[in-house]
Amino acid sequence: MTTRADTSTSRLPSNSRVAIARCPCYDPSVVRQAILQVLEPFGGMGAFVQAGARVVLKPNFVQGRPAERAANTHPVFIVAVAELVREYGGDPIVADSPGWGTAEGVARANGLEPLARRVGLPIVTLRDPVRFRDTRVSVRHLRVSATVRSADLVINLPKFKAHQQMLLTLGVKNVFGCVPGRRKAGLHMLSHDDRHWFARMLVENYLAVRPALTIMDGIVAMEGNGPSNGDPRPLGVVMAAADAVALDRVAVEIVGVPWQELTTLVAAKEMQAGCVDLERIELVGPSLESLRVSNFRLPLIMPISFSPMRILRGLIKNYLITLRHRREQLG
Repeated sequence: MTTRADTSTSRLPSNSRVAIARCPCYDPSVVRQAILQVLEPFGGMGAFVQAGARVVLKPNFVQGRPAERAANTHPVFIVAVAELVREYGGDPIVADSPGWGTAEGVARANGLEPLARRVGLPIVTLRDPVRFRDTRVSVRHLRVSATVRSADLVINLPKFKAHQQMLLTLGVKNVFGCVPGRRKAGLHMLSHDDRHWFARMLVENYLAVRPALTIMDGIVAMEGNGPSNGDPRPLGVVMAAADAVALDRVAVEIVGVPWQELTTLVAAKEMQAGCVDLERIELVGPSLESLRVSNFRLPLIMPISFSPMRILRGLIKNYLITLRHRREQLG
């Protein structure tokens, strides 16, 4: 299997398909069936995964929390996708760069670690930042993990959550976790609290990483002050798309958020990155009207940028969390 070619910021098609399936719980057989259902309109997992492919599964791992807190992509959801990848001959790993701690530490806290150990699924913290070779990446400080760059395929596994800085964190923003460690905080600082600049950077990062497939865990979402301190909110949906912009556009309809309020969608429309026009998105599955929920609690919005003191506190907190996890590994 050859290494994936350098990603490009060429624009995605203007017409897109989003598949949705109802999924009321995290029973493994129910989750598997819902994922199979949303992949069927795209030709199934076999349309994306070739034998021998090195596949990065990029979940939303923000911080160590129990699965029932809905802060991270659910372990059962991740394992179900990994098993499908393997059924088509792919070699999956779970990889992320959490806001706090390590991917391994988050996996221990949310219950993924024992499931992953049972099926031999590696969990990796994304490190080793490398530059994009594509000269059209305009944010010169933007870097992505070498693990992501060397993969044959990236499958994006976001969690449907409210987010205090970006209103919602869905498919496009989830790819930001491919930027290793404290570099994410540095990009927050570079924004100078310009939410529009930050949104354009997120879209540019998404276009450069270019996940082949996005499958979103909206079975139990997070409302309120996410991405880690909100409250679980059952939505009962699994969503899939090759175009994460289109997926995000449909997702905001489910919770009644005008698309113009999600700055990543505004930036994507300006940059002609994916499909933002709902009338040009082919919906497969239940009608939007039947899926809409009322009173989804949105977060109190915080500044995009971090103060130097907050970054220092974050560095210390991350060091202590990582040290604790290493001690746990040593027994």
